[in-house]
Amino acid sequence: MLAALVGWAGLVVSPQAATAGPVQEYLDRLVRTEKLPGAVLLVSGPRGRELATAGVANLQTREPVTAQTRFYIASSGKLVTAVATLQLVQERRLGLSDKVYPLVRGIPGISRLRNVQAVTVEQLLSHHSGMADYFDDDFEAMALAAPERIFTADESLAH
Repeated sequence: MLAALVGWAGLVVSPQAATAGPVQEYLDRLVRTEKLPGAVLLVSGPRGRELATAGVANLQTREPVTAQTRFYIASSGKLVTAVATLQLVQERRLGLSDKVYPLVRGIPGISRLRNVQAVTVEQLLSHHSGMADYFDDDFEAMALAAPERIFTADESLAH
């Protein structure tokens, strides 16, 4: 399956649009026409992978976007996770009524999350799990103060 995501744009690009011409040319045009500061585009499919970057990662310093640039993508990850999960359901490798805990029990600190042992895949996907948001304002402040820091799952779950 061909998938393409654009970083800052928060867009999912159709495979046909992303492969209509060279990936770099497509991304350059997208950044220009949508007036985006910058973006990363990864196109992956049976014929390989191609990565393109365009624009700037920081408006003040004009630092260019690289393959390592980290973007705040808000809830875009939810869509990708949902699609991948439903593909596993379609392939009968996972069921919507399956409990989530056996899949995540190896993550340090995961058992501290309320309801984690009772929650099903469907409840997580539909936001009906009863699990509270576990990132609080203090964690958000820490993350914003050190954007290059990568928190472990245990550190994240501690907040």
